[in-house]
Amino acid sequence: MPGLIPLIKKTRPDLPIIYRSHIEIRSDLIHKKGSPQEEVWDYLWNNIKHADLFISHPVRNFVPDDVPVETLTLLGAATDWLDGLNKKLGIWDSQYYMGEFRSMCVKEKMNELGWPGRRYVVQVARFDPAKGIPHVLESYAKFRKLLTASGKLEESHAPQLLVCGHGAVDDPDASIIYDQVIHLIASKYEEYSKDIIVMRIPPSDQRKSTILDTREVILISTRVQS
Repeated sequence: MPGLIPLIKKTRPDLPIIYRSHIEIRSDLIHKKGSPQEEVWDYLWNNIKHADLFISHPVRNFVPDDVPVETLTLLGAATDWLDGLNKKLGIWDSQYYMGEFRSMCVKEKMNELGWPGRRYVVQVARFDPAKGIPHVLESYAKFRKLLTASGKLEESHAPQLLVCGHGAVDDPDASIIYDQVIHLIASKYEEYSKDIIVMRIPPSDQRKSTILDTREVILISTRVQS
């Protein structure tokens, strides 16, 4: 797609062009002579430099030195309050979409949520190394141990854990990470495996909205940069 930028500028020089950089750029590697990163960035930048604005995540490493400060705009993670994911759903709607989600679990031979009889903790994120899913599993296991030690709640009423999301169509890590998560549960957290639901779900604002709206706790993944 960046290859279109110089073509547009040639035919419509008066048309402003905004380039939204939604990839993780390693500034420490792109100027390393002979590296694959240098080759790819050189190709991209030869096209991107003709754009009027370069929009990037507010992470220093993601903005190469080649980008002039006067054309740089930073845009952090944000939520669009107008999209379907944030619309309030009624009780009937929640029951419908939760039933739809249960059907998906049955089809995949996955554990089912006990909602509304049981509460649950959820992380909605794509299956990606950066989302810290192994840490989510470890935290849940520690939480369950503390809950058992407190004696305040029977095991059968302890909150379940739901990890769900999907991988981008061009993301080779999605299936690999999903398989690793399933293996990790079976090998390290087998004690709680009946209460952990791991699902790849197709994009659906209403389904995700229901899952987020009926949860007890939402876990947020963050990327740590050194």
